Amino acid sequence: MVLIWNALRWLFVGIFSYAIDRIAKRYGPALIALGFIITAIVAAVTAYLSLMFSMIDGLNKTIPQVVIDVWGWVMPGNAIPCLMLLLTAKGLSWFTKQGLKVLEVRSKAVS
Repeated sequence: MVLIWNALRWLFVGIFSYAIDRIAKRYGPALIALGFIITAIVAAVTAYLSLMFSMIDGLNKTIPQVVIDVWGWVMPGNAIPCLMLLLTAKGLSWFTKQGLKVLEVRSKAVS
């Protein structure tokens, strides 16, 4: 009985290792490229947000307190995060539109 279980175990190990090997050879480069693309996007968004926060911090240090008080009379307290959200959404929308244009050109080239 132990011999049968060992034979079945090695059969499944062989099948799974073959399947994983095929997947790695076929999709491995694409997965690595996707990882680099995701890393680049995360790095770009992080750099963008850190730049925005540093610019806001720099503005808070150079603007006189009277101007900041008047700004508080006119604008809500969450105006800067809302503006950052809108600008980020516009940037992501632009990148999405560019990606759709690339997909459209590729689909026309294939057909």
